[in-house]
Amino acid sequence: MIVAFFSLRYYAQSKAAFFDDTFIYLHIARNAIESGTFQYFPLVNRGALLASSPLKLCILTIAAWLSNLLGYTERSIEAARVSLSLYGVLLYILFSFFWLKNIRYYLWVGVFYFFLAGCLDTVFEFEGGLLLLWSLTMVMQLRQEKIPNWQLALTFPLGLLIRPDLSMLIYPVLLGMIIRRGLLQKRHLYLIISGGVIVICIWVVIAMLMGVYPIPVTYWAKAAIPKLFDKQSLLEVLFVRLGRIFVSPNLGLSDSNLALVGYVTIAMVFWLVLLIDDNKCAKIGFLPEVVIVTLIAGTMFSRMPANYWWYYQNIAVLICIILLATIFEGKYLLKRLVASVSLTVLVILLSTKFIVNPQLPWDFARDTRAQGYKFIGEHATGRGTYILPIIGEVIIKNPEIGMISYFSGRGAWIWDSAGLAQPAIELGALNSKIKYFYPKRLWESPNVEVHRIEGKSSFPIYEVWALDDRDYDAARKKCQIVIEGAAIGANLYKTNTN
Repeated sequence: MIVAFFSLRYYAQSKAAFFDDTFIYLHIARNAIESGTFQYFPLVNRGALLASSPLKLCILTIAAWLSNLLGYTERSIEAARVSLSLYGVLLYILFSFFWLKNIRYYLWVGVFYFFLAGCLDTVFEFEGGLLLLWSLTMVMQLRQEKIPNWQLALTFPLGLLIRPDLSMLIYPVLLGMIIRRGLLQKRHLYLIISGGVIVICIWVVIAMLMGVYPIPVTYWAKAAIPKLFDKQSLLEVLFVRLGRIFVSPNLGLSDSNLALVGYVTIAMVFWLVLLIDDNKCAKIGFLPEVVIVTLIAGTMFSRMPANYWWYYQNIAVLICIILLATIFEGKYLLKRLVASVSLTVLVILLSTKFIVNPQLPWDFARDTRAQGYKFIGEHATGRGTYILPIIGEVIIKNPEIGMISYFSGRGAWIWDSAGLAQPAIELGALNSKIKYFYPKRLWESPNVEVHRIEGKSSFPIYEVWALDDRDYDAARKKCQIVIEGAAIGANLYKTNTN
């Protein structure tokens, strides 16, 4: 309770630094409440879903609705904080129904869940919390003597709605546990497949009712253009950045030392899973899962963008899941002891980040990009344009669309130069075979989509950036126009939309 209190108070009252993509989820949730749709830009009626985790979006929408009932009806930073806090509580409560016969264990899971929420942004803001509670719920169900079939049938397919790519690293392990329990029988397979069909059908119906195509368009964008901002893949920088997730920046470790932390952490997990077990047969039994997961991870991470920092946080959560599951599931004392010591070390490292505002380029408590993007959003007209000082009324082009969209409201429209909202802006995405998983309506580029905005032809298009700092002289060397009071810079992209 104490850990939960401090984490929730931190989120609800004082957290000031957020990833820009956090506001993509918040914007869609607010659109659902205000316009009855999960579309990112309802103004142009484009049924693209920009939330990579449909289940996270659905729960966050409920949390945003609850925040409305509490009086947080505006698109403010305070409303964002409250919505995220309510999401964290709601998520924990929802999974508690699967733990009613093991509530004592779930209370300990809660302690760790809320502790991680105070250390890692992904727990409340992205998929980390869902991954943690879903994975441990599955492990709990599979360790019971009498497995509740209906629970197993409904919870197993949820990974597809949490985040399919990361769930693919968990499913081989869960299948291995199912095989060891002798559950790979027609009756159980029928239940799991039936549960999967039911869960997917429910989501498809929700997506249709909310006006979006059920497969998030973000999968297409990120898979087809993985190196848009960073020349390296996630796999190439994994160990350095994983070390940075666990170690406080105040320690001043070099990249080589941070990489060492990452290597040791991953090696410890492999050693724990492969080299220590009850008997030799068990060791051989775990080898297939390790090989499969390693191949999947290597393939995916080599194609994943390196610039999304919460991906590394999600991997850190996966490591914690393995350690916690070993502590709960392991029957061999030495194995549980090693997992306990390893988890304790990671907790000590992470405790230096507990309820400490992260150092991000989007911080409302410091002079960062956050103030500039908030300023832009607050000057939205509600018809897809923005009235900015010096420039006048314009259409904006920008690759960081989360905060701008959230503060703009449901009448937002942005020419997304990163290709997340409109993947077809990049040739790599347009030429990718992934596009055939989506209807042709979603193949439209912003050049086409902009013409759906009423009265757009008389407005110029400007590339608009929020400034990382307040060095306006340096900004003027790169930008045609610098608006000091707004901390933004701009360059003309097109004189009009024709």
